[in-house]
Amino acid sequence: MSQSVSSIQRSEDALQLLKAKPGTYRLFCKMIEKRFTPSDDERSEHVEQMVPFLFTACSSPVARSLAIAFFDVNCTFFSGLREDHIQQVQSLLDLHESRWMESELTQAERSLIEGFPLRYQEAIRICRSLSLDISNKDFPPPTFYLSSQEFADRMETYKEDGRRILTTLEREGILSVVRRGTKREKGQRGVATVYAYEAPTAPTEPPVDATDDDIPF
Repeated sequence: MSQSVSSIQRSEDALQLLKAKPGTYRLFCKMIEKRFTPSDDERSEHVEQMVPFLFTACSSPVARSLAIAFFDVNCTFFSGLREDHIQQVQSLLDLHESRWMESELTQAERSLIEGFPLRYQEAIRICRSLSLDISNKDFPPPTFYLSSQEFADRMETYKEDGRRILTTLEREGILSVVRRGTKREKGQRGVATVYAYEAPTAPTEPPVDATDDDIPF
């Protein structure tokens, strides 16, 4: 088997492994495929743009998986080593994890968030980034829409657990519900819940992400 054919096979194998995790595959299509075009010359630059975005959009394990999948699925485009790609991804993730709490949050946010378990801190980070997006004119900051399923995908958990986390954050005063979502019914699309992020954020924080409004609750 030639080296090029071997690379094609590795790419196909990586894609099938990704599809075996439907939630991760949905995120890959939305957050990676639609944003980053594989190019050997731009791989490192793409990673530098990709990791900060993924860090705020997903849990850290999901961010790492998606960034590595970008290399694996597109390995036919890249001449560098997979190990070097993974090292760059991990270094950037470590950097953002180390400075997020101190550098990104207001003091009021830190006092609210730092007592939560790590998984809940990651959930708050996702909701916070969504609440800062200014591109959706219908739901300006600090409001955002998010379905339990998409949130579960971003946390790499199941839908009921995602709903439980969001309900807990609502009960703890981190989130409030602006409009309760509806489930998908036969012949009718579901509507995602609209939340407001209640912790006081810095006014200059840039937007990071947005969700699709047609994702079922």
